[in-house]
Amino acid sequence: MTLQRLKSPLAAWLLGALSHLAFAPYHLAFVLLLTLPLWLWQLQGKTARQGAWLGFSFGFGFFVTGVAWVHVSIVQFGGLPLLFSMAAMAALALYLALYPALVGYLLNRFFPLPGWPRYLVALPIFWLASEGLRGWVLTGFPWLNLGVSQLDTPFGNWLAIGSEALAGYLLVWCAGALALARYQKPWVLAALGLMGLSTLLPQHWVKATGQQLKVALVQGNIPQSLKWNPDSLAPTLQAYQDLSRPSLDADLVLWPEAAVPDLEPAEQPFLDRLNSLAAFRHTSLVTGIIDYHFGSDSYFNTVIVLDGDYYYGDSNRYNKHHLLPIGEFVPFGDLLRPIAPLFNLPMSDFQRGPAVQPNLKVAGHQAAMAICYEVAFSGQVRANVHKDTDLLMTVSNDAWFGDSIGPWQHLQIAQVRARELGRPMLRATNDGVTATVDALGHIQRQLPRFVPATLNDSIHLVRGQTPYGRFGLLWAWLLLPLLLLGWRFRLH
Repeated sequence: MTLQRLKSPLAAWLLGALSHLAFAPYHLAFVLLLTLPLWLWQLQGKTARQGAWLGFSFGFGFFVTGVAWVHVSIVQFGGLPLLFSMAAMAALALYLALYPALVGYLLNRFFPLPGWPRYLVALPIFWLASEGLRGWVLTGFPWLNLGVSQLDTPFGNWLAIGSEALAGYLLVWCAGALALARYQKPWVLAALGLMGLSTLLPQHWVKATGQQLKVALVQGNIPQSLKWNPDSLAPTLQAYQDLSRPSLDADLVLWPEAAVPDLEPAEQPFLDRLNSLAAFRHTSLVTGIIDYHFGSDSYFNTVIVLDGDYYYGDSNRYNKHHLLPIGEFVPFGDLLRPIAPLFNLPMSDFQRGPAVQPNLKVAGHQAAMAICYEVAFSGQVRANVHKDTDLLMTVSNDAWFGDSIGPWQHLQIAQVRARELGRPMLRATNDGVTATVDALGHIQRQLPRFVPATLNDSIHLVRGQTPYGRFGLLWAWLLLPLLLLGWRFRLH
């Protein structure tokens, strides 16, 4: 392959790599309105096969930089040599790159001419569909969806109307209009008009009730290398108690995912003491733990509520539904587990809870829970929120990913869920980023990473529903006649 033939894929790779800067912790959201039009200009005039290759190159650059934090867990805990861990990381990015490749192929195969059907109809619909597929195939990986990056931009005002999907759709539409302006200059005004319209949208879809909830979020900062060590169990439990004790006057105390790193049946004496203490202090202590059902030999990644009414097997609990591949379940486990520690991590054989579960009852209020990776699934979080839900909670253990950009992206996703559904969000993590988020997705307070600490704050409760909370993705059905219209004029 000549240098000239490599030039376009390398340029596409670079544009993809730059695009991940739109997300946390960089927050350069505007970069997508530069990289996407440039990539679209690259695609123009190419064959469908060349379009797929340029889409693949863009996607590989985007994901190999944007989810490079996965490499940290593989290196530190996967037990694979550096070369193999890098290959595993590359394989993930190569798989994810197939989705932008699909966009490039479909655009150049069915909408080859540089007109509005290509850039303003097919492009945003194909991109939206590719993100939907990526969030579903092989249990889904809805990370770095473009709409998430727009939280603090004018497009962020669409989150409460149609979720990250609508924000991302309109962002790509705007990028398409800018690309089309190369051939028909007035489309620049359309792009500017959409951004201007977005700034005028209402932000406050819900109303404050006047009630506040006093909360304490505990960040234990337990090293991942010690978390499942039996010798570290007692010091870990003591650390969380010591961090919580000064804040037991809060209405709600929230511990992270698996803060109690043991089986729930084995910790009944400890949990009974905490339950009695919570009742005495008139608080609800919510913690992650591992439930084990002896009859079925099943493990669950669970959150329980200690408020005086707790008992083992009570209904005021949440079992994680969307499990992380490799980390929480291993496909073809009998074949893969002997290969490397990566496929035999502690607590990597969980069962799923139901997709929709009752809200947790905490401090006289109702809270929708998402454990770790689940918060990235907008539809699942929405399915667990109803008009009487008072707040959102998510617990996580991002210690797997060290001092990388992954936990910051994770926090940004949680902020987007709060904005979409118009509810305050509490996020408690093992080593950061622990934060309180208001109903507009703004961070109220947060703890620094890698320190044992307790975040004390008061959150304002709200009532009402956002359009997305009420109607979901019904708006997306309007895209079908639009696509048919674009198809009718695609060769004009």
